[in-house]
Amino acid sequence: MDPLTIFYVFVSLALLVIGVTCQRLTSSKGLIVTTFFSSFALLFGAHQLHATPPNDFPLILPFFAAMVFGGRAIAFGWRSRKEKELALPAKLLGAGAVLAVTAAVSAFYYHR
Repeated sequence: MDPLTIFYVFVSLALLVIGVTCQRLTSSKGLIVTTFFSSFALLFGAHQLHATPPNDFPLILPFFAAMVFGGRAIAFGWRSRKEKELALPAKLLGAGAVLAVTAAVSAFYYHR
């Protein structure tokens, strides 16, 4: 198993922990769907990296996860101007988006 596959699994579990923590803070049903989608996308990307010859599909999946988490972070950040309790979930989701972008960039440079 190559290091990128292990990193994808690590990022997937980290996104799952971040998303469940934010869901418990906000009770948002859409956030848990976002979390499971992002975690599944990264696990599927790790499987594709390990099971098939290298192609571009597993490199795109962490970017999708970053876009989903980043969109939620922007939405909660926007709402946190009026609802101060949403500031922490916005920061956590932003950290998850940065982690997913790190996975996407490292996959790009690793398979180059």
